[in-house]
Amino acid sequence: MTYDEFKVELKRAKLPIKMLAKLLEMNPTSITNYKRIGTVPQHLAIIAVMLAELSVHGCGLEVIEQKLRK
Repeated sequence: MTYDEFKVELKRAKLPIKMLAKLLEMNPTSITNYKRIGTVPQHLAIIAVMLAELSVHGCGLEVIEQKLRK
């Protein structure tokens, strides 16, 4: 997945890169560095698409965060 496609999926998920990085316990700069390469690793692409689809179907980030806190 291209970095631009990745950003579109995050936008669909209403999820800023900083929040994704926090959820994944990553440094936000580590994620934004993929812009230079032009593509993101498959695992980040899958996560972005899944979060976008969940968001579109009414399962927003709040639900996910609540589940992770348990």
